[in-house]
Amino acid sequence: MMPMAHPAKCLEDVVEWTLGEGKQLRLRELIPGFCERLIEAGVPILRCSLHIRQLHPQYYSRGFFWCRGEAAATESPREHGIENTPAYLDSPLYRVYAHREDVRRRLLDPATPRDFPILQEIEQLGVTDYLVKGLPFRQGATQAVTLATDHPQGFSDANLTIVDAALPAFAAAAELINLERMSRVLLQTYVGKSTGNRVNAGEIRRGDVNHIRAVLLFSDLRGFTRLSETLPGEDVIELLNEYFETLSKPFTDAGGEILKFIGDAMLAILPVDGNGDGAEGETCEIALAAAKEAVSALARLNDKRRQAGKPCFSAGLALHVGEVLYGNIGTPDRLDFTVIGHAVNLASRIGHLCSEAGHPMVLSADFARAVSAPVRSLGRHDLKGIAVPQEIFAPA
Repeated sequence: MMPMAHPAKCLEDVVEWTLGEGKQLRLRELIPGFCERLIEAGVPILRCSLHIRQLHPQYYSRGFFWCRGEAAATESPREHGIENTPAYLDSPLYRVYAHREDVRRRLLDPATPRDFPILQEIEQLGVTDYLVKGLPFRQGATQAVTLATDHPQGFSDANLTIVDAALPAFAAAAELINLERMSRVLLQTYVGKSTGNRVNAGEIRRGDVNHIRAVLLFSDLRGFTRLSETLPGEDVIELLNEYFETLSKPFTDAGGEILKFIGDAMLAILPVDGNGDGAEGETCEIALAAAKEAVSALARLNDKRRQAGKPCFSAGLALHVGEVLYGNIGTPDRLDFTVIGHAVNLASRIGHLCSEAGHPMVLSADFARAVSAPVRSLGRHDLKGIAVPQEIFAPA
């Protein structure tokens, strides 16, 4: 075994680093730092992995994998549904999560059962001893950490004593780092990336608003009431999810942000980055290209649904550019980070003209003037709540 002259001092150094510098790092950096200090304390670690179940709409868990000598751990998210697969159910992680049992397999002993598929894989890599330990988090969920060694004698009792004593500090640091990331991801999921970052940065007081210029995209489904009354509820949800995902991707890929879903409608913005007509024109060009791609993508989605024997839909998009108030409104204990103003009302009103005009996309006069692409007038229209009739355009 590796020499360890002062076990208590070595353990103290591991814990002090973990709860000090370590908790300021990302998990990809915490893991190698923690393991390297355990190695200095005499624990012969070859490989380590950390598995943390997530509160995330896409992922069941995040796994981090590290081998001795690597500067950082690699991250591998696991999507929901993996918890029902044979690969998971036949793994030591299931034993830890479902039964709260630690697992140890001394592979240097031929009599040790090779009862998990992963054991054959790591034995070929020279692993002689393998630990999977539960890592209790304060919230109550048990996570898991694995440690493997290639030492000819495996882990000693002294090694295990140090590991057991150091893991509570590691769990505390890992939970803190994970909670910070998870709160950021949840904010971005429910209010948008840019908006979530603003909230995380402290823009949380009611009335905190900024004047910004932005392209506004408003879209809704035509005849949604009829669809919702004739389709089973689950089919309506599936249709809405497919519609919103297909519609939003080109716009978010272009830097836009979805602010809210309102029934079958979506409101998104693309802030103008910079001052002057040039910046506004460039932003409008980007938004128009994204909107055209969205219209094409929705058409492809309808073809796919038609081939699958599913009901199709019709949608309209409206684009406008103008000044909005962007920030917090609502009650003292229930806020919405959104945009308000005349520009928002106008975008919403002209969006409802798509059906009347027979076009999948309509543009406000301000937006049409800002783009170089050819457009054609659809005439002037009286809009509810808008004092002056508005000229509306469509891409030519």
